[in-house]
Order: sequence, then structure tokens, then C-alpha cells
Amino acid sequence: MHRSALSLGFAASFLLPAVALAGATPEEMLEAWDVDPDWIVPGSASTPGSQPGMFDVDTQHGLLQPWEGPTFGMMYTGNFDQGNICQDFDWCADGLQDCDVATLTVELDVPETANSLSFHAYFLSREYPEWVGSPYNDTFEVAMEASNLNESIMFDAFGNPITINSALFAVTNPAQLAGTCFGEDGGTGWLSVQAPVIPGDRIRLTFSLWDVSDGIYDSMAIVDDFHFSEKEVEDPITDPVPTDPLRIAFVSPKEGPLEGGGEVTIHGYGFTEATVVVWNGEELDDVTLGTGGETLRLADIPGVDEPGSIDIEIQRGPDTALLGDGYTYHQASDGVPRPEILSVAPTLLWPDGGTEVVVTGTGFLEGAQVLVRDEDGLAPMGEADLYAADDGLQELYVTAPAHDEGWVDLVVRNPTGGDQPVDSVPGFPALYTWDAVDADIGDRVPDCACSAAGGSASWGLLLLPLAGLVRRRRA
Repeated sequence: MHRSALSLGFAASFLLPAVALAGATPEEMLEAWDVDPDWIVPGSASTPGSQPGMFDVDTQHGLLQPWEGPTFGMMYTGNFDQGNICQDFDWCADGLQDCDVATLTVELDVPETANSLSFHAYFLSREYPEWVGSPYNDTFEVAMEASNLNESIMFDAFGNPITINSALFAVTNPAQLAGTCFGEDGGTGWLSVQAPVIPGDRIRLTFSLWDVSDGIYDSMAIVDDFHFSEKEVEDPITDPVPTDPLRIAFVSPKEGPLEGGGEVTIHGYGFTEATVVVWNGEELDDVTLGTGGETLRLADIPGVDEPGSIDIEIQRGPDTALLGDGYTYHQASDGVPRPEILSVAPTLLWPDGGTEVVVTGTGFLEGAQVLVRDEDGLAPMGEADLYAADDGLQELYVTAPAHDEGWVDLVVRNPTGGDQPVDSVPGFPALYTWDAVDADIGDRVPDCACSAAGGSASWGLLLLPLAGLVRRRRA
């Protein structure tokens, strides 16, 4: 493609009407970014070397909506004062390099309780995809000057700045960019940016967007949801916000005592560092994001006055997910939590006994027992060893006793120090069968069609990998 103003093409020009709020001031931009006025050093906000038409505040841009509050602020290497902002605009004189620079700088006083700052940003460019790998590599940068660092705080996983060549430049589906000036081009998607700060420090932030090598094709940066946090981070972090739908799959444990105070893990999809957990109407502070964005670990959950179930809601910007009656509070015996079984492996047990069983769940206490419930009642399986597992779960290892063939329920019992122990409800089903795998005693049953592993060939092939996994986890 020949880079000239005559050949730019205006295919996207019908997408947006004239912008009514063009020429936003630095103060209006910071307000739209949700920067608290009390943090701003008076007189420090400015747009040096920039044109007024490069800044705007709006309630949405195409399908893109604010993360927090009613508006966000946009920086543009074009001109919001045009009748149609989708028409590329060149502020630069012919032959100049790195043109159309839009810069907003501000000094902020870090709150005494803050250990980090964060915000969301979205970079879009008309340079994509024709000019990827060329000198026309438009750039968006946020630099921070503070007592603890003096550097750019935005970059991709390879340490590259945010440009059309960045690994973060990944949104190219026109449907996701409909209604913007970049429907036939591309963008980064929403990025979550975090950086460490020192409580009480004074910092200087410079948000810069510019056309590289010439000023013909325009680029835009949208910023929103700026805030300080008590959360500690070691180094600046830039992460893409997942585009997958926000979803809660389940929580573990699903119940606990009225006084609260325990840990709960929310399992699901699309979680980020910016995900907010609203527990029974109260926003929680102590939330830890798990690897892959599939878990949120909650520490020290609040208590309630009466037994019953509560709703759990999570929020990721404008997206929300609700798990109704997601957690149940109960009146524990003498303050002892009720154990909950989430899985048992294996669930096929050798009738002569000797099968090593791993019971996974939550709320297990030292001295917890695993019991077998059958038509005759409850009977202990034997001494159980308690271990910590991943994602806040626990494991009890126990050796199954001999039992007649047939189905039983496995129950975990917590000691209370009194006469009334606390049992898991309901029990977890297991089957005593000669088809179970037990390599140590397979030769004791000469009359069955057993494999060398001790069970039938089909069950043996199915369960051996699981049995091996259990042994490795314990080791």
C-alpha cells in the first residue's frame, strides 16, 4: 500500500458521528480515568506539545465501555475536532519523524496505604496489519518517575513496548472493533497494568501516544479505572484481560461455620487481577488470583448471624457472574468446621482390604477419621494421614478395611473434643468389588478372571494410571 493522504481510504468513516466532547482538558481526562483529585499535585496536569483535538472523554467507543464510572478518556494521534474522526489526520509538517505526539503528564501523591497502582488501557492503530514490521510502528507508552523506579511500566511478555509489532496486539476481528475507527485494523484488547509504589511517595506519570516515521495513519489509546491499592507487586506488570466470558463453576468448600474466617476458593474462567469478589453483598479485599485465571482464593471470609446460603458475585469491569446460594453457613458443633468430601480415588475397593484410598476435600482437622457407612451403620476405616493439597484442598490417606462386595458411603468425621463429632454430609459412594485393582494381593483370588494387577483386565487398564498418580502425589 502506498502511504499517502490521497490513498488512505475512508471505509470506516460512516461508523461514528461527530464527537461532541472533543478537546478535553487534562483535568477532564484524569477525572474520566477515575484519578482521585486528592492525589493530584495542584497544577501538575498538562499536555505538553500536544494539540487540544487529541484528547476526548466519552461514555463508549464502539463496543468498548468504561471499566469504572460513566466515562473513559481517549488519546488520539488524529483530531477529535474533525467532523468525522475516522478520517486520518496529520498534524506534522512533511518529512518529520515521530509525529502527532499526544502526551498527558501528571504528578500524584501516593496514599500512605498504597503499595501499587493499576489501570486499564486499550491501544488501537490504523497501521495494522499492512505496516507490521515496518518503520511505521506507532507506539503507546506510560513512563513512571518515582523513588523506586524510573522507567516505562507497559510492555509485552518479551519486554517490547506497546506497538503494532507487540505480541499483545491480538484483537483483529472486525466484530470486536465494530463502531470504532479501527474495524478493519486491530488493537491490543484491554490490558491490565500494575506497578509498585512507595506509600507517601510523589510520582510523575507520562502517558504518550505517537505516530512513528510519519503522521499519516492514526492510532488511539483508551485509559480507565486508575487506582492505588494495598496489594504488593515486585515489578511492573502488563497482562491482557481475557476475552472469555466471566464464569463461576463452583466454590470449595461450599459451606462453613457462622463465624467465617476460613479460606474459600472460587473455580471458574476469565478471572484477572482486577476481578472483584462481592460476598453476600460485601466486597472482599484479600483475594489471590490463581495461575491461568481459573481460581480466586479468598482469605478470612466474613461471618454471618444466622445459618443459611448466600450469593457470590464476581465483577471484571463491566462483566459480572453470579452464583446464587453459592455458599452455606451452618451452626458448627463447638466451633468445629464441617468437613466436605470433593473426590475419592480410587472408588473401587478390594473386598479383602488393603486398598490405599485418597479422600480429597476441605475442612479436615488433625485427627479426622474416614468411616465406612453401610446398612449396619458407621465403622472407622483405620488411621488416616492428613496432607495439604493444591488450591487450598486437603487429602486424607487411609487403608480400606475388608468388606463384603457392594456399595458403601465414605464419611469424614472431625473431632470436636466433646461427645458430638462433626461428619461430612452426604457420604461419598465407593464400591467394594473383585474388579478393583490391588497389585499386592491379586494372587489370593484364583477363581476370578484377574489380570496380573489383581483386578479384571478392563478395570486394571482403566485405574492403574489413577493409582499411580495417587502414589506420586503422596511421595
